[in-house]
Amino acid sequence: MEYSTTSIVFLDLRVSMGGPMVLTQMYSKSSDTHAYLLPTSCHPTHVCRNIPKGVMKRVRRNCAEETTCEEGFSEYKQHLLNRGYDSSLIDQAIEGARTTPREQLLGIVEKEKVLIHGNKQYPLVIKFNPRLPPMARFIHQHVKVLELTEQTKSMFNKKFLFVSYKMEKNILGMTTCNKFKEEPSPSGSSSSMALVVHPTPSLPDDPTWGCHSCPKTCTLCKNFLQDSTNFTSPKTSQNFKIKSHIDCNTKNVIYLILDLKCPEIFYIGYTTDCMAMRWRNHKSHVKKSIKSCELASHFVSLSTTTHKIDKSSQATFTSELKEHLAIILIESVKPQTGLDVEATLKEREDFWQGALKSTPLFGGINKRSNKARNKRS
Repeated sequence: MEYSTTSIVFLDLRVSMGGPMVLTQMYSKSSDTHAYLLPTSCHPTHVCRNIPKGVMKRVRRNCAEETTCEEGFSEYKQHLLNRGYDSSLIDQAIEGARTTPREQLLGIVEKEKVLIHGNKQYPLVIKFNPRLPPMARFIHQHVKVLELTEQTKSMFNKKFLFVSYKMEKNILGMTTCNKFKEEPSPSGSSSSMALVVHPTPSLPDDPTWGCHSCPKTCTLCKNFLQDSTNFTSPKTSQNFKIKSHIDCNTKNVIYLILDLKCPEIFYIGYTTDCMAMRWRNHKSHVKKSIKSCELASHFVSLSTTTHKIDKSSQATFTSELKEHLAIILIESVKPQTGLDVEATLKEREDFWQGALKSTPLFGGINKRSNKARNKRS
């Protein structure tokens, strides 16, 4: 057990007597792992960039003497380096803390108040995603649109438009419930109340949900379609449920094509027609070496090695092709309010490409985006 007759600790502060003065310095328990947020974490860049600044300002605030302050800078720099932070970023944070008056960090000196136009700020609140473009730059490039009319020009001050990111649900949010309800205790006393957790019940799965072969056993269902109630991302091994009944005759679907010879390669697409017709196009383009999409291009590029298939007859080609790929229909899409069917399908296709990690960023082959798409069925 740690004890001292000359100092006392409280939270991250050690207080001791130095003659007639009370001295303070940084303190942490020996069991403290200093597990700062990893800079590779899925957070906006400014969050990780500001952590060294906050740490070093805390060292500067807590240390009354320059010697203990410099020791604190050195110690906490090593903790940040151990978590993977860049040395130059930490040095900048240390220099910023050195030049900040300690009185200001202690709150003795008030910060200069900034007058805000009309006492209002205008945040653009969006969910953070690392695939988003630099939204702040995007806003400032197009803020001139608000100056086209006198009304909007008088309402908004472009200096106070900014981006505010919301967090996606993390594991904690998915596994815990934050809804509480006060109910009388079992004793029946009206004055005694108990907090009872009421988790939101999830709807039971429909037994008909899933990807199913048609009763006619067409060429697609007989050779390529996988009957399944769920599917897994080959990149992340994350499992997803299919939440509707889908077969080869269902229109407006998102589909997943797995490369059985290259386990980490897969293709996600959509069709406004039924999958039986869409698959005939895919199959024909692979056979004729027409690079109409990323899937066909992938097969054509490996047609003499990994995907060498006998194309002498339709029967032989089908027989060999089924050893190279498999298909799962993963979602039946209904149009969202205000959007047509194809716009909704494009949006869902983009979602699944991101969720399953099928884009080039993760070593995948899907290159299509909402900004550059050719209309197709």
